[in-house]
Amino acid sequence: MKTKYRALGMVLVALVLVIVMTSLGLAKQRELEIWSMMNEGEPLQIWAAEIIKEFEEATGIKVKVVWAGRQVVTKVKPRILTGQVPDIIDQSNAELLAIVNEGLSYPLDEALETKAWDRDMKWKDTFSPLVLELNRFDGEIHMIPRATYTSGFFYNIDMFEQLGLEPPETWSEFLDVCETLKQNGITPLSADGTISFYNVWYFSWLAMRIAGPDKLKAAAEGKISWKDPDFLRAAQMVRELIDREYFIKGYEGSVWPASQMEWVQGNTAMLLCGAWIPSEMSKTKPEGFRMGMFAFPAVEDSEVDQTIAEAWSNSWLILKDGKNKEEAIEFLKFATSVDAANRQAALLSPSAVLGSNPVEGLEEQANMFERAGEIVHKMAGLETMHEYYQVVYQKVGDKLFLGRVSPEEFIEELEQATQEFYARKR
Repeated sequence: MKTKYRALGMVLVALVLVIVMTSLGLAKQRELEIWSMMNEGEPLQIWAAEIIKEFEEATGIKVKVVWAGRQVVTKVKPRILTGQVPDIIDQSNAELLAIVNEGLSYPLDEALETKAWDRDMKWKDTFSPLVLELNRFDGEIHMIPRATYTSGFFYNIDMFEQLGLEPPETWSEFLDVCETLKQNGITPLSADGTISFYNVWYFSWLAMRIAGPDKLKAAAEGKISWKDPDFLRAAQMVRELIDREYFIKGYEGSVWPASQMEWVQGNTAMLLCGAWIPSEMSKTKPEGFRMGMFAFPAVEDSEVDQTIAEAWSNSWLILKDGKNKEEAIEFLKFATSVDAANRQAALLSPSAVLGSNPVEGLEEQANMFERAGEIVHKMAGLETMHEYYQVVYQKVGDKLFLGRVSPEEFIEELEQATQEFYARKR
């Protein structure tokens, strides 16, 4: 009998403990699983690890993180298919779009209407609005930007000042700057011609300035012809830079980062690239080297909005079938606080969080976004058209930028390759 009562007593004690633990929120450990594009040891991985640790301490939520590297989306797909779904993935918008298009992501509009982590305002209002809108697909926002970049010309401030040059605002002014530099024995433009997406950036920007991003995207989708005069004009303007010998000698075979090194060593004046340049060149630029940035110049007689800027982000995405959405949202709010964004900016990684510090050398990026009547995806979103972008647009674009075909031949070949590409898809 005593044994029976003793057993009953133990059951009651256990029941009381469960009730107490539940009331104290201790019965179930709150947790979260993140798969990241970062590799261990990278500066931003160290930043992220510190943020995660502080989040755990602040909330009591246990975070499991997998540092999967740049192939994170490929690596996580089998887990999703077998039901072992993590809560958060981070990668570039272009890579994460595959998850969104398959209906595997969780829309965040409702969460963005709630209070931010560190400010008495809605979470959505802590971001640059046009940049946040780039993460809207089929009417819903599916990604939270971590690091946001644009593109433009980077230039040697001291070199410009010595020659009395100002950053050009129009294409005519840009050509005048290039000519002045050349006449003073300075090569105007750096370029690594072995990187296809760098090569096609000149044509893409000029096409957006002349025809507009919607028209550029429509041509790439096969909806309109590349033989439109606007595209030929853009190609002719690229060829003019080549014919005037404004690019560094031997750029056709230059292997990254050779041309960027020429730039920071003072052998060239300007470089068209993405806003990762300050970070990429931080350890190799000479002490005292001052870099500035200006927007891709306006084409004066174009009827298209010349304030259009392009942007792309490395972002976080919450998976629809993840089990810890509340915790995932809480973490993303924490990781997009001003403090977290400022510490990220110190690593030369520009944040989309309003009120955070600018990255040295990228001060103009915020101004470009503020002036913009529209912000579009990189190259009007062509990079998200993965197969076409690589096997048609970049492949044919190389020939133009490397001077292997005339502008007219470029347009003809691009039109033919586009038609053949979509014919194979039918």
